[in-house]
Amino acid sequence: LTGNLAPNNANIQVKAPNSCGFAQDSILMISDCEAADIFRVVNNPTTGGTIQTVTHSQGSNNANVLSKLYQSDADVFSFTSSSYFIRNNPAGVPSLYVKDHALDTAAFELIEGVENLQVAYGVDDTNDGVPERYIAANTVQSASLWKRVVAVRLRILMRTTDKVQARDFVDTDTTFSSFGAAAYTGGFMRKVFTTTIQLRNRALAL
Repeated sequence: LTGNLAPNNANIQVKAPNSCGFAQDSILMISDCEAADIFRVVNNPTTGGTIQTVTHSQGSNNANVLSKLYQSDADVFSFTSSSYFIRNNPAGVPSLYVKDHALDTAAFELIEGVENLQVAYGVDDTNDGVPERYIAANTVQSASLWKRVVAVRLRILMRTTDKVQARDFVDTDTTFSSFGAAAYTGGFMRKVFTTTIQLRNRALAL
C-alpha cells in the first residue's frame, strides 16, 4: 500500500505501474500476514503517476469497510479459488478432479483411483491452539465457531485401478465406516491416507 491508509473504508492505493492486472469485478485479497480481507473491485482501477487506486465500495461487496486499518506493510493479491471433486474418468475409474475458477477452464484429473475425500475442521475449545474435536463443514453453524477452527484434516480413500485376486487380498469387502455406512466392494484393494494441516494464521492469532 502507498496511501489512503485511513479510514478503513478508503479506496486502496498501490504502487503503479504493476503487473497484477487488477480490473473491475476482480476478486482481491489484502493482507499484512496478521489479518486479511477479500473483496470485489467495483470499478476499473485508476492510475495517476505512481499510484493505482482500487475501489471496494458496497456496490459489489457486503460492506465498504475493511476489518482493520492496513498500513504500508500490507500487500494486495489476486484471489483465486478451485473446486475439488470425485468423478469417474474416461476409463471408469473414480478419480480426484480440480477446476480452477480463475482460469474458467474445464476440470482436469489430478489423481486416479480416489473413491472418497473427507474434510474435517479441527475446533479449539480451550483456546490453546490445539483442536479438541473435528467436525464437518456443514456442522460449523456460526461465525464464532469458525473463528475457533485451527486445523483441517483431509482423509482420502484410495483404491487400485484393477481388481486383485482373492488369494492376494482376502478382505475385499471391507466397510470403511468413517467414509459412510456403505460397504466398498468389488474386489479392489483400498487404503486410507490422512493428513492434518495447521492453520497458522489462526494459531498465531491465539
